Amino acid sequence: MTLWLRCSAAVMTLVVLSACADSRFVDRTGRQGPAQLVYAPPGTKLTLINASNGTPSETRITVNAPTDLRGSFTREDGTTGGFYPACWGCSGENVIEEAEYANLWPLEIGKNVAFLRTAPDGKKARVVIRVSGTESIETKAGSFDTYILDGRIEHITGARYSAQVRAWWAQDPGWIVKAEGGDSQGNTLASEVSAISLP
Repeated sequence: MTLWLRCSAAVMTLVVLSACADSRFVDRTGRQGPAQLVYAPPGTKLTLINASNGTPSETRITVNAPTDLRGSFTREDGTTGGFYPACWGCSGENVIEEAEYANLWPLEIGKNVAFLRTAPDGKKARVVIRVSGTESIETKAGSFDTYILDGRIEHITGARYSAQVRAWWAQDPGWIVKAEGGDSQGNTLASEVSAISLP
């Protein structure tokens, strides 16, 4: 689920937009929200160093054109994935209140959004994402000026479960360049971009 706009006059791998003036996103219910989202250009290649419960791995992905509000990518094995920046558990077939999520963009320190996520089995979770600040960070891929996005999800139906993630969003290139998080079951994960190649 992701919206690709350009301005003319814009376990899981955490990968995780710049602004266009006066753009609006209308979700499938007809509700409106700002849609000032631009992901990295399709064809951008990223290499990520990951750690899931302390076990390291490496993932190579190619960015695809987004779908609605969801970022999209293809792994080197040919499988595809999608994500919303800073939203643990919003990928796959889960459905979120997209217009509420869209209000997070453009990013501004202190801005936050809250919305429901519904899983394919009908179970619901509450998601809260906050723009906590900005930070210049260094990864093996280089230096990035980032916004810090803190996300938390808590199941409101079904088994008790919660998770949190901190993601560093770089508007250039338009992707999450670092993320770390954990859940109430003791799982941890981390991801960092180690190489970027623009198309």
